Amino acid sequence: MNKVYPMHGIVSLLDETHTDLVNQLWEELKRRFGVGNPAATFVPHFSYQVAAGYAVEKVEEILADVARETAVFTTRAEGIALFPSEMNIIYIPVVRNLALTQLHERLWTAVSPHSQGSVLYYTPPRWFPHITLAHDDITPDNLGPIVAWMHSQTIAWTITVDNLALVSDENGRHSINRRFTFGG
Repeated sequence: MNKVYPMHGIVSLLDETHTDLVNQLWEELKRRFGVGNPAATFVPHFSYQVAAGYAVEKVEEILADVARETAVFTTRAEGIALFPSEMNIIYIPVVRNLALTQLHERLWTAVSPHSQGSVLYYTPPRWFPHITLAHDDITPDNLGPIVAWMHSQTIAWTITVDNLALVSDENGRHSINRRFTFGG
């Protein structure tokens, strides 16, 4: 297993309906395949930026300003996919529409000077928004059956995006530092 380093992030938490749906998928993955709720995904969300650390007060100020100036919008999440790597990740792709792409670019530009060790997969040209369903305990033996079962699920969601949150990882425990609602 790979060594896990503390990571912090800027995310949007899913609305109640989609949080419930992701939690149900996590429960079924655990029941059917022994794949647990991913440690990096303590609550259903998708990420805009992940970094080793932030100048928290400054980043919270930026997130409050951006959230206040951002109108609620929707995006789509459809199907399942796999990031193949040493640690396979099964996820639901989130469709990049204009509102989501512009928000991400604005956040990346404003927050990057106040972050340390930003993960480059989240840079605007490389960013692939997604909702993580499983990783860490995916093996060659359970990957095929998980993917086959996931393909039998109907995932074609319209998600309301109405918040930003700053999340932190302190000694392996993830928590929401602050949540900022769009429009105020």
